[in-house]
Amino acid sequence: MDYAEEYGQIIINYDKNNHPVEIEILNASIFFGNFFTGVMQAKPKAKIVEVSV
Repeated sequence: MDYAEEYGQIIINYDKNNHPVEIEILNASIFFGNFFTGVMQAKPKAKIVEVSV
């Protein structure tokens, strides 16, 4: 791994050619718990869009 970038709870590690080689998710159980809860509560054909700045 050459360098990493952090996007909130997600860290992406890159090689020297700028290709992602590893994705780390901090607090993964909370992250995926919230994700799957949203998916299960979604209505059919509904679009879930989240934008964080």
